[in-house]
Amino acid sequence: MNRKIIGMLIVGLLLFSGASNFLNAETTNEQEQNFVTIGKNISFSTPEILNSETGTKIRFDETDRYKTSIGKPMMPVKTTVYTFPFGSKIHDVTALISDVSTMPLTNQIEASPIPLPYDTTYVKESELIQSSLKNEGELEIFSGFYPKSWYEYNVKIGLNENNERTTFVIVNTYPVRYSMEEETIEYASDIHIDISYSEPQNDIATNSEYEFLIIAGSAYVDELQPFVEFKQDNGIDTKLVITDEIDTDGFDEAEQIKYFIKQELDESNIKSVLLVGGHRSFWGFNKPELQIPTRFIYLDDTGEPGFVSDLYYADIYEYDNETGTSIFSSWDTDGDGKYGEWYYTPDEISGKEDNVDLLPDVHLGRWACRTEEEVKNMVQKVMNYEQKDNTEEEWFNRMISLSGDDFQDQIMLNISWDTTGLQGSFTIHAESANTIGQTGPEDTVTVEVDHTRESVVTFSEDDHLTTDLNYPNLPIAEITVPSDGNVLGNSNVYNENPPNAYIGYRWTPVNYTDNVVYIRGKSYNPQPHTETGVDTILKIWITDENENIVFGPVLTNQSMYFEGEWATQKAMDFMPTNMEKIKLWTSMGTFQGSEDDVHDGIDLVVDQLSEGAGFWYIAGHANPMIYANHYPGIPGGRANGDVKGLTQFSPFSGLNPKDIFPLTELDNDGKLPVLVLSGCHPCQIDVSFLRLFTEGKMALWHGTFVWESLGWWLTKLDNRGAIATLGPTGLGYGYIGEGGTQGLGGWLWPEFFRQYNQEGKEVIGEAWTQTLNNYIFEFGPNLDLIDTKTVEEMVLLGDPTLTIG
Repeated sequence: MNRKIIGMLIVGLLLFSGASNFLNAETTNEQEQNFVTIGKNISFSTPEILNSETGTKIRFDETDRYKTSIGKPMMPVKTTVYTFPFGSKIHDVTALISDVSTMPLTNQIEASPIPLPYDTTYVKESELIQSSLKNEGELEIFSGFYPKSWYEYNVKIGLNENNERTTFVIVNTYPVRYSMEEETIEYASDIHIDISYSEPQNDIATNSEYEFLIIAGSAYVDELQPFVEFKQDNGIDTKLVITDEIDTDGFDEAEQIKYFIKQELDESNIKSVLLVGGHRSFWGFNKPELQIPTRFIYLDDTGEPGFVSDLYYADIYEYDNETGTSIFSSWDTDGDGKYGEWYYTPDEISGKEDNVDLLPDVHLGRWACRTEEEVKNMVQKVMNYEQKDNTEEEWFNRMISLSGDDFQDQIMLNISWDTTGLQGSFTIHAESANTIGQTGPEDTVTVEVDHTRESVVTFSEDDHLTTDLNYPNLPIAEITVPSDGNVLGNSNVYNENPPNAYIGYRWTPVNYTDNVVYIRGKSYNPQPHTETGVDTILKIWITDENENIVFGPVLTNQSMYFEGEWATQKAMDFMPTNMEKIKLWTSMGTFQGSEDDVHDGIDLVVDQLSEGAGFWYIAGHANPMIYANHYPGIPGGRANGDVKGLTQFSPFSGLNPKDIFPLTELDNDGKLPVLVLSGCHPCQIDVSFLRLFTEGKMALWHGTFVWESLGWWLTKLDNRGAIATLGPTGLGYGYIGEGGTQGLGGWLWPEFFRQYNQEGKEVIGEAWTQTLNNYIFEFGPNLDLIDTKTVEEMVLLGDPTLTIG
């Protein structure tokens, strides 16, 4: 029975460091007299309690997402974004909480999902991920209520959907809070938000002296001049500045360039910036005339110490809480010369040493060119693309998605078999059926029960042999523990993460304790899930030597998601209904290896991409030199279940130049797509051959020794490849299973396609900006470390003024 809490709570929350001064910020009498207050009331229905094996989930009709943080409960949240003119001063943000009730819970609230990088190497290296996987599903113990407040907010500066500099107040309201100690929730029927503000006293310039700033290495002036004239002739006032001409103050050359962008933004109200120059020379040597410096961000997720971010150059302003004004966003608020510093700590906050605004104030792209020839290619490529209306062409009205199964999201089977009193040979049987009536082949494992012998219990995974890597296929059941020929004897055996088991902690630890063996395995439907679903029914039973059933059958419901395919489907759903959508998916058999090598699908992919398309979305695993993903269910583990899709350089593929440089065969002549390329580091700007000598085998392992990343390679090809590419410069992250499209990369990249088609952002730089904005609005107002990285690493390798189509 619910009980009423009598009274009302008035609470305030300010989240910046130094935010305690926010309410007391000094203001002029004129500002005090002229500030106004706006209010908004948000009403919430009674919460719906949904119980499952993983815990309790709370749902409200008025909320559509959850606040998530590793080790914390998933709590419903309502985000509201308020906009004010640039230069406005926010005096106060308060909330009135009314009609609060309590309710007991019988189960703990479900724990937040764990973010995983799209690279198994970094999973093994990351302290954050390793500790999170071991404790997956468990909540960290906390006192009081969570969240601590009924609301939180942040003030940010950036471009709105009309390309106007704007002050944003992002407010999260939490209609329910959870007490772990009391095993109760308290929930509110109404939360009323009041914002007191004053508009700027001085008018902000809104007319542009010119719109488009190009900053380039000095070696590229001649090659860029036709491009400047072309933009001018097409109504985009453009200015070319070489790095040698920039003499603004700054800690280093990168900061000098950023201050120069601010100067041009303040004086000329520019909208877009193109950086022309890569990281050092072709071989990795310092050649200032060829390059634009990169900004290394010291955000350490324990998987890598940092990465480069071009968002640094686009995020010009931040809101200063102490003065209530917009100031230069240095990304180095502690002034130690390390930008965007944030070191992972269990509480996350204590390791954050720099405050970063994140919202772009200009639309920014980069041509990561390292030679004059590459600049010439890009100039001609963009001019050819924009000189005609591609939207009427058949090839443009085509979208190609390339993907497979990103993660092993099988959950641990809760099936145990007590062998006490048993002796002899026994066979464990498993069979899987999907929801459309198909039943797959039976998998069997024979073990010896002999309590006079020492136990031998191991992990094995060979479902790649069951399917022969041909897809679509019938539902698959696979017993991974125990293995064929194991002995269930008189000694205990435990291995929490068996070798070769992908993310083995969460689904297949080896455990034989006190004569009880815990049966592990997986069940999945290796077909396109958009047609036949994610669910299967797994049946397990055990027979003796005489084929008598001695255990079971046990029926259990299982679900497995092919995350990359779901992400690409989400993106395609955002695009026009009359657009041809081609799915190169492993579950469909349209992305697979060759007859000679079942793990090499590069020729197939290159042939398909050569047909041309308006858009490519490639989702999965990557490093700077290769893209790959998995067959459905990751059969046989990563070593047996992966398939390569693209690489610009394959040095161990023989002597044939076509095999060593397979992208030379890409032939989509003039049919140039916008490419979204996800994964880990596919658009890393600071790669170079020199890394082979400075980093050794790690450069080989991570693919950072290539002279240009896969994303840029595909972009800089002469009238082939992509017209522009978007992707991460560092470790890309995603959620496992059902949450695959609900945050991180699985949310961010499809949002770009939604911005293009449903929000009408046909200029690629505007689509880039609004994609980042919406991610920050959706998952803010105070992003955690991994969300922050997801935003900071998104780069546009292309002309930000390009009109798509």
